[in-house]
Amino acid sequence: MAAIPAPEQADSLAGVLAAIRAERAAADRAECRVLELAVDWAAMHEWSDPLGPESLVAVGGSGTPEVGEFCVAELAAALRISTDAGRSLLAEAVELAHRLPQTWRRVRAGDLPAWRARRVACSTLVLTPEGARYVDRHVAPFAHRVGPAQLDRLVEEALVRFEPDLADARRRAA
Repeated sequence: MAAIPAPEQADSLAGVLAAIRAERAAADRAECRVLELAVDWAAMHEWSDPLGPESLVAVGGSGTPEVGEFCVAELAAALRISTDAGRSLLAEAVELAHRLPQTWRRVRAGDLPAWRARRVACSTLVLTPEGARYVDRHVAPFAHRVGPAQLDRLVEEALVRFEPDLADARRRAA
């Protein structure tokens, strides 16, 4: 990994671009780490007797573990984001870890920016586990360059294959 140029070294075009690339790489690693920690946080708040009467909520797609409802607000507060944004981040992290293993592997390897993986995870939350696996298998190798329209088409294809009634209802609603 290249060292970040000191301010006095970033006085050339190449120096500034090198500093930008280094900062972007550091930010990508940090975003991945936040997702990893969110998965750990969710695992610490899955159903267990010590949670007591706290109600559980599903944050990820079908088949992901439920978590204590208050853990969402605590995570959001720690990140200094809204509870809704915290719920989205937690849902997408859990979705990646539990239902999109190939895409998650690429994020953790530093091969795919977290924001791209989160976009995939957000789109698969409505799918069955089979549909999510289908999307993961088809998108993971190309997730670094898949655009929103391509991703929408792939999710729609998964809906048609695995949840034809929901796909039909969505078509009629649109």
